[in-house]
Amino acid sequence: MPNKVLRFFFILLWFLPAVMTFFQLDSYSVTTVVVIFLFNLSYYLYNPRFAFTKKFINIFIIVVCGILIHSVATSLYFNLSFDLIRNILSIPFVCIMLVGAYNFSKVILATDGKSITKLLHSFFYFYLGFVALSFVIPTFIYSKPIFPYPEPSHMALFFGPIVGYLVIYSKTEKKRFYFLFAGIVVALIVKNMTLLVTMVILAVFVYHIYVVPILLIGGAGIYFFADIEYFLSRLDFKNMQSTNNLSTLVYAKGFQLMEEGLRMSDGLGIGFQQLGFVDVRTEIGDYLIKVLDGLELNSRDGGFTAAKLVAEFGIVGILVIATYLYYLVKQWFCFKKLSLNSISAQDALFYASIITIFSEIFFRGIGYFTATMFLFFSVLFMRSLMKNKLKNIK
Repeated sequence: MPNKVLRFFFILLWFLPAVMTFFQLDSYSVTTVVVIFLFNLSYYLYNPRFAFTKKFINIFIIVVCGILIHSVATSLYFNLSFDLIRNILSIPFVCIMLVGAYNFSKVILATDGKSITKLLHSFFYFYLGFVALSFVIPTFIYSKPIFPYPEPSHMALFFGPIVGYLVIYSKTEKKRFYFLFAGIVVALIVKNMTLLVTMVILAVFVYHIYVVPILLIGGAGIYFFADIEYFLSRLDFKNMQSTNNLSTLVYAKGFQLMEEGLRMSDGLGIGFQQLGFVDVRTEIGDYLIKVLDGLELNSRDGGFTAAKLVAEFGIVGILVIATYLYYLVKQWFCFKKLSLNSISAQDALFYASIITIFSEIFFRGIGYFTATMFLFFSVLFMRSLMKNKLKNIK
């Protein structure tokens, strides 16, 4: 597949879902899957052969059959309250996303590092432009939009992997510090805890831990310590019934959704894509409905992806999260052995994705079918293909 086609689909994947959601024309999930589907069609126009590794086929069968079996079990458990149509229609989304991620991994592997860097470098400055424009364009129906994102935390999820890649792939310490420092300053300017946490995790992963307070103090100093109270309010979980910070309430609600989902299903989970449809009542959720005159915030995404996984898949969801954490720690030790001056673009993208997806899983999620989650699976498949390639050479 030509680099121009890859760039075209990467741009579509990264920005079109946000634009469609911003103007309330469609959701992140549907638009993302449509773009992936179109990418698959284009991929097979250039590569007519359906070539999959045995490992991918096994993963595909395990994931799809696992979801089907779990869906049957949960539909029988919850009976009438289970939205079977939503569940069934979501399974082809999983198939499209997995196949697309595998195909995308092969394209990335075949793309030269210069092209990847040039694209993500331009993305970085586009995001800085979006942040600057957010202070001059109308807010429309959103309280704190950063066009084309309805809220800063959405931008943080997409901006994070870009900064991560540039920090890891940069060949000089000065450039690495510049990109990381810019990410922290942006987080302080737009007042977004998700992006700030992402940058801190990235700093811990790439540097020694002592650099974190230096970066935070420096970034806060540039912004004259503005609205530090906002960030402190995000960390206050003591007075849930009196706080005005909706983000804190939504985040705390996610933990209650996990607890209630496990309790009412006896650890089974309420079912794939059932959050917001099977009635899971929480104390904070009821409080939010009362305060917002009947409006339910983040009822389908759980606030963060871990909440959605555990509420919908129960014990299996907990095992998936534990597996990711184990894999992240394992890769951290592998990363420490690498020389950043000689790291490949593909390895940099791999580490950037597995590090920054942490924020989506544990701090702010927008569902399973997102461009960042697609990139995460793509780099996992890419890593597997890279290992197979090394084995064949040996």
